[in-house]
Amino acid sequence: MRDKGFKWWLIAIGLTAALLRFGFLSFLHHQYMQSGVTAWHGVHALCITKGKPFNLDSALAYRIQTTQNERNRLVDPEEFIRQGWKLRPDMRWPSMDVPGYSFLLAFFWGFFPAKYIFAQITLITLDILAALALTIGIRGLFGTVSGIISGLLYAIFPINAMFSCFASRDHFGLLGIVFSFSFLLLYLKEKRLVYLIASGLILGLFSWIRPFGVLLPLFYGFGIAMHLGFRKGLRDLLVMFCVLGAVFLLPFSLLNKALYNRFSPSTPYIPISQGLGEIPNSYGFQNSDEYCVQEAQKALGRESISLMEVGDYWKEKVLSVAKSDPAFIGKVLLHRAMTVPIMGYTPFLKIPREHIGGWWSLIEIPLRWFLKLTVLWMLLCFALTFWKRGWRTPTLLLIPGLGYFFSIFFYRWPDPRYYYPWLISPLLILAVTIGILCENMHSKVCRKG
Repeated sequence: MRDKGFKWWLIAIGLTAALLRFGFLSFLHHQYMQSGVTAWHGVHALCITKGKPFNLDSALAYRIQTTQNERNRLVDPEEFIRQGWKLRPDMRWPSMDVPGYSFLLAFFWGFFPAKYIFAQITLITLDILAALALTIGIRGLFGTVSGIISGLLYAIFPINAMFSCFASRDHFGLLGIVFSFSFLLLYLKEKRLVYLIASGLILGLFSWIRPFGVLLPLFYGFGIAMHLGFRKGLRDLLVMFCVLGAVFLLPFSLLNKALYNRFSPSTPYIPISQGLGEIPNSYGFQNSDEYCVQEAQKALGRESISLMEVGDYWKEKVLSVAKSDPAFIGKVLLHRAMTVPIMGYTPFLKIPREHIGGWWSLIEIPLRWFLKLTVLWMLLCFALTFWKRGWRTPTLLLIPGLGYFFSIFFYRWPDPRYYYPWLISPLLILAVTIGILCENMHSKVCRKG
């Protein structure tokens, strides 16, 4: 296909992605998603605009969170500002959360009202660009037809379209994967180091908003080694980790040292302990934020404690259980491994029905079963691609999704918000499989002609 024709396909993919996402945004802009952390980022952003970059008004955060629970919808901080609320930053920003989303909000709120819609439109714009980047990246290594189908599948996939509309930082995790993997594919095609550096730079920047892809360079290094040899794979792995370290890992460690006098926070043990509560147990683990804080308060004998202290409490308990009963940890991980691939993403697929109408079921029900059977059809596509193109092609396409999956597998419990980015690999394998079949059919038609 000539470049002019491909450009028209890029325009079509971009328009398709835009129409679907802005269509969803028209009724999803105040979707709450029970994401209380958005309220904290919003209040933190207000404090940033007032010159308090590492503090927040906890009273306002709790007030917004309570109001959202009562209304079951997203509430913009601007509503409270107009009511005359005076900011009183009284709490240090929790180290368990990277502050990138707060600074993104603050950038807009320094010029416009404190409403999430500006960040939502930015996220949608980035997601449209992600569909185009994926199209170009896949085209370079797997052919034009596969590239176009990859972009189209990403553009029309309802899960991607809906998550790009939410006032949440979750979708930034997927965007980091898509952009970085697209540049990795360009690097494998062109052998230009600038693409590899760009891939690591993107991972680092997006990690400031959603740091669930920091282990991806390990998997990318494997992909490079498959195509360019072991030495280059090892060298490029070090290059990517150096870039990621300079952009995110080192600055974040220094930030923790400055704020909490330690390079590595213990707060990740809070969600780890919550994850251990995903199955019944006798160790006192429960999948609840409030429970984790209350138990730490009881143990320390005071109500006023920092999240770092909560993390210290659960770190000791998690490590103790892991040492005394590793079989229990294994049961949790086995349950997680069996649950995630078949979760079906039902809660999110049901959301449009009340706005669009009953006909949405014609999409929702087959899509739900399609997602529940993801592993089955992915393996079938893997086998077909393996047969037609060899093992390197399907294995490379597995890397972004499985790399993300294993980056959070030991850290987060089965929740669609955390795990849906791994679906990028099944989608890419499906797209390339369809592309291969189309090319084969075209070749047969040409030979007959």
